Amino acid sequence: MGGSARGIGQGICINFAKTGATVAAFDFRETKETIELVKKENGGAPAKGWQVDGTDNKAVKAAIDQVEKELGSIDILVNCAGISNSRPVLMENYENFEKAMNTNCGAVSPIPTNPTLLFLSVVHKTYILDGDFNSPCPS
Repeated sequence: MGGSARGIGQGICINFAKTGATVAAFDFRETKETIELVKKENGGAPAKGWQVDGTDNKAVKAAIDQVEKELGSIDILVNCAGISNSRPVLMENYENFEKAMNTNCGAVSPIPTNPTLLFLSVVHKTYILDGDFNSPCPS
């Protein structure tokens, strides 16, 4: 789960945990709070967080390898990573604009060493969550 340290991403992690899912939380921020909340909801299923920059393909690949080694194969990948600046785009400097674009668009690019795996965007097993994110329905 990318973008899982707070907000919508954290909420999605918690709601997956309510179904008993194993949760791997990725974010460029610390994910400790998310994992603590997940462990309260997941009925004992494994959960672990990684602090990783989704725009750094080598770091992402290493983190995915760790997930598969420590938690098993990945069935569902969710990209909820995104950043925004507080100023209108036309007022923003290029460095901040580029950082936002790399995070919001680039963090879902294929990992060059494994083109079949996209960072937090490929789904091997799909679940549709209802509007309240309370119950997964196999599709």
